[in-house]
Amino acid sequence: MKTISWNCRGCGGQSTIRQIKNLISKENPDIIFLSETKSKSQHMQYLSNILNYPFFFSIPAINSAGGLCLMWKAGLHVNILNSSLNHITTSITYGNLHIPWTACFFYGSPYKPKDNSWNPIRQLSSSQQPILIIGDMNIILSAEEQQGGRDYEFIDGYPAHDIIRDQGLLDLGFKGSPFTWSNKRVATDNIQKRLDRALSNSECHLLFPNATLHHLPAIESDHCPILLNTHPTSLSTATPFKFHHMWIDHPDYSDIISMAWHRVPLTLHPSLHSVSKHLASTKKALKIWNQSTFGNIFHQLSLLNNKIACIQSKAPSKENVNLEHKALSDLDHLLASEEKFWKQKSNDKDILEGDRNTKYFHIKTLRHRHFNKIVTIKNSDGVQSIAMGLMIQSPPLLCPILAFFFLGSAYSFDMEDQWTSCCHFIDPRKRTCPPYWHLCAHPVGVGESSIPGKGESVASGEPGEQAEGARQSGGRGWRPGYRLV
Repeated sequence: MKTISWNCRGCGGQSTIRQIKNLISKENPDIIFLSETKSKSQHMQYLSNILNYPFFFSIPAINSAGGLCLMWKAGLHVNILNSSLNHITTSITYGNLHIPWTACFFYGSPYKPKDNSWNPIRQLSSSQQPILIIGDMNIILSAEEQQGGRDYEFIDGYPAHDIIRDQGLLDLGFKGSPFTWSNKRVATDNIQKRLDRALSNSECHLLFPNATLHHLPAIESDHCPILLNTHPTSLSTATPFKFHHMWIDHPDYSDIISMAWHRVPLTLHPSLHSVSKHLASTKKALKIWNQSTFGNIFHQLSLLNNKIACIQSKAPSKENVNLEHKALSDLDHLLASEEKFWKQKSNDKDILEGDRNTKYFHIKTLRHRHFNKIVTIKNSDGVQSIAMGLMIQSPPLLCPILAFFFLGSAYSFDMEDQWTSCCHFIDPRKRTCPPYWHLCAHPVGVGESSIPGKGESVASGEPGEQAEGARQSGGRGWRPGYRLV
């Protein structure tokens, strides 16, 4: 589900309406939230009709100031809970998600004191229901969210700091420009701030673990529209092998390692190549053992809880009591494994062993994964960017960007070559290099001709021996097994 929130600074002009249409054409949002509409409800109804959004709710402007409007598509079940000049709080049910979640579309007052405008967030339920808050909050929380103007002081974040802490809210972060507002002045008079953001509680973070927030270009307003996507398209990639600490506690762990290691015949003269074979055999055995023994630990927990409930509903015979004790023991073991699983994935070294706060570890893992995700890649000019989806649809766009970043402008290559050749892992045994092999080579100065042609030998494979081109230029030479990235 996509949501666009935008402080449009008045939506009566044709240029602003054209920009809203352009945003809908590009992003196809399910919900649009406009603040500072500076319009009456009749105009917002007209705008909702021409934009083909059959449902809307608006707070009219007062003397051409303020004004909020929420528009949504058919298929969304949106229930308006309460509203004011600064917020519209809703309960939303969407698609296959039968869990209702609370969304507060918020516009913080730009004038001090700001306490009253933040009261709706204070009054949000502190229950376990997912809560999302999005909009122009007219406040910054740190010095990094401002560029230009007077220095940031902690009091500038009041009352947001206290409310975010008390409600246990998390910032969803952003992709794109670091600021969402600018005073549009030049040079030293220019001031930029991050005033628009999205916040959520931990339950909402678990409901939408991959949610992303993008800062779109600011057009026809001094604010950027922000785009929230709760289910962004994910790129399927191979999962790398990872050792899990929970394996160590299993009684069969040592035997699995020993059997896998000795499955590869020993040689009279052990080498790195033989060690690599032993490690590959052990890795394969551990992966098979993990799937058969541990499987999906979360599914096992669910089945075990159902089994315990079924046993406890029966008469307390000696057999049932023994079954219950065994099931409870298995449950405790699985919970300990789950704790270690999330603790390892969260990379948290500050929590003492035995602190079974798996929800904390889970949320920390999701945030760690969220902020490490690569969504865009900058072009050589450092300003424009290529989205990952476009990059995958047109892969050759990636070649010159990576080459320029790692090697500078020293190299040029034929864009007509196959993209797959660019990403090949160079196999030292073939002793020939595919197209773009020089992206993996040691950089040389401009004008040095150390790049052999396609199919030319680049390494002999003998220890300490260099490629022919490297000997000519005095470079360190190509090293087998380098990857492009």
